[in-house]
Amino acid sequence: MTAHAVSGSPVPARLTPLMAACQELDRCAPGREAARGRRFNAFLAEVVRWG
Repeated sequence: MTAHAVSGSPVPARLTPLMAACQELDRCAPGREAARGRRFNAFLAEVVRWG
């Protein structure tokens, strides 16, 4: 997953931590899929909280 900025539409500062977490998930090392899944679940819960 890669975040793409839309011209003229900067990412709101409150979303920066979520984008950083998403990018970290994308860099998961091979063989660490279970850990990535747990981190993804936490990430998804945070996204839902942001509403």
